[in-house]
Amino acid sequence: MPPKPPVLVLYGSQTGNARAMAKALGDDATEHGYDTRVLGMDQFKTVEFADVPLLLIVTSTTGNGDAPDNADKFLRYLKRKTTPSIFTSTHFAVFGLGDSNYEAFCETPKRFDEHVARLGGQRMLKRCDADEVEGLETFFDPWRQTLWETLEKLDVGLGKGPEAVTLAP
Repeated sequence: MPPKPPVLVLYGSQTGNARAMAKALGDDATEHGYDTRVLGMDQFKTVEFADVPLLLIVTSTTGNGDAPDNADKFLRYLKRKTTPSIFTSTHFAVFGLGDSNYEAFCETPKRFDEHVARLGGQRMLKRCDADEVEGLETFFDPWRQTLWETLEKLDVGLGKGPEAVTLAP
C-alpha cells in the first residue's frame, strides 16, 4: 500500500471553536496514518500550496460576514485577481462555523470554498455550514465521519477523486 499523502488543516478562528475542531481533524488524520500539519491561516505564507495534496479548511464567520482576525489576510490574498492558481494539485474540503441569527451566515467559509475552487482546487466534499444555534457538533460529527470515508476512497496520487459527497445536516 503506497504511503498516504500529507494533510494540511488550516483554521480561521475568532473564539477558538474552529481551532479546536481543526486540531481534532489533525488528530484524526494522524490516527488515519497521514502526515499532518495544523496551522492558523495567519501562517499561510509559510506554506508551499503546490505541495499540499489534501487541504482541510475549518473557519468561522465573525460579526455579520467578516473573516476571523487570523484568516482575513489569507482570504484577501485568495480573492485577488492576480493570485495564481496555487491549488491545482489540491483536493480540499471546507467546514464552516456560523450563527444563523446573522444575515451573512457562514459567509467566510463560503468565500474560502469559492476561491480555493477558483484557484484550481478540487472539492472532495461539499462544504458544511454548521449553525451554532443548533449545536456545532450536530454538524461536525457527521461531516467528520463522511470526510474520512471520502479520503479512504480518494486516490490523490492519480488525481482522481470521488464525486462530491452531499451531507445534509
